[in-house]
Amino acid sequence: MRPLHPTKPPEHLVSISKLVPHFIGFSNAYDHVERFKQICRAYEPLTNITKVAAFKLTLDDQAGIWFRTLNEDIVADFEYVIKDFLINFARRGNKWNPID
Repeated sequence: MRPLHPTKPPEHLVSISKLVPHFIGFSNAYDHVERFKQICRAYEPLTNITKVAAFKLTLDDQAGIWFRTLNEDIVADFEYVIKDFLINFARRGNKWNPID
């Protein structure tokens, strides 16, 4: 397995992280995930590990702390990371999650 924490991130990871506003834990988590996925589609194909590594670069403060607590086995699964991220940071109700 390739390391998730390279000393210098590959150029496309940096590009993705610059296009997505950073999430610190208080804005709309659903919007953050949707914007991130939208940008990733422009860079397809991306592996799960690449998506997780790029997603990590968009997290600061409380969200960054949350990410650093994840088990390394979990961070290999992008969809699980997103699900756990939403569990931890999404606000409830129609304003925040109109799909529910």
